[in-house]
Amino acid sequence: MIKLVTFLLFSLTFVLFISSSFQTGPIWPYEWSTLAYQNSGGFVDTNPSKLATYRIFNSYQLKAERIEIQFFNEPLLIQIHAGFTQYSFYPHNNTCNVVELGFNPLPYNWLQNATFAGNQVVNGVNCRVWKRLTSTYWEDETDGTPVKVNESDFFVWNFISGTFKAGNQNKNLFDIPVYCKKNRK
Repeated sequence: MIKLVTFLLFSLTFVLFISSSFQTGPIWPYEWSTLAYQNSGGFVDTNPSKLATYRIFNSYQLKAERIEIQFFNEPLLIQIHAGFTQYSFYPHNNTCNVVELGFNPLPYNWLQNATFAGNQVVNGVNCRVWKRLTSTYWEDETDGTPVKVNESDFFVWNFISGTFKAGNQNKNLFDIPVYCKKNRK
């Protein structure tokens, strides 16, 4: 009987160890940046020159995300999502809008428990496809870098090849301008 109990405990421990070592869904780095362009409503982008792009910086450590909407590489609008608050400001005229969102920026494990949905060629790249809740995520088969994200057919982000950089971000990028802090109620 003792041998049976020992065997069962060993087997259970082994199964739990093996199952915990398999990751379901890709894990993003704690900090990263990229260039992307966005299609609205899941429609194909009609601007092939991609003159308007998004420069995105994300820091899970700071619980902050910065999105610069750029036109000809000049930021027109900058959004900083810090904690539960989003600051949208226009650097060219020092105006700002502050909104309480009620949720944190994108965490590194947002794709945890995603389901593998097969392979597909997207933007000329062989991709693994993952689905989680209402989002679909495409990653490069060779190195796992993001290629595209579709959030409920509402936001469709296309990552510009070669621009995804994992690693520490300049903390000053997440500083809120003084004129935005004055607008906070």
